[in-house]
Amino acid sequence: MEAPTAPNDFNKMYNSSIAHWIWSDLRVPGELKQLLKANQPSFCLELGCGLGRYSRYIANQGVEATGIDFSSVAINKAQQLSEN
Repeated sequence: MEAPTAPNDFNKMYNSSIAHWIWSDLRVPGELKQLLKANQPSFCLELGCGLGRYSRYIANQGVEATGIDFSSVAINKAQQLSEN
């Protein structure tokens, strides 16, 4: 499977029950954790947030986080995940 490059490709991938896991990494990078700890930001904008994993992590650290993605399917799923 080739990496998605356009919004429709990403929508198809996020609609698949398996395909998006090929491009997903469940870990929160240590660099992100260090950046938050060192800078203690009050807000964050994540471009290309996908399912919002990092935005949710950042929000759980007390930072106002906003995620943006051009895949409407990813945004809908991210909103559902943040409600749980």
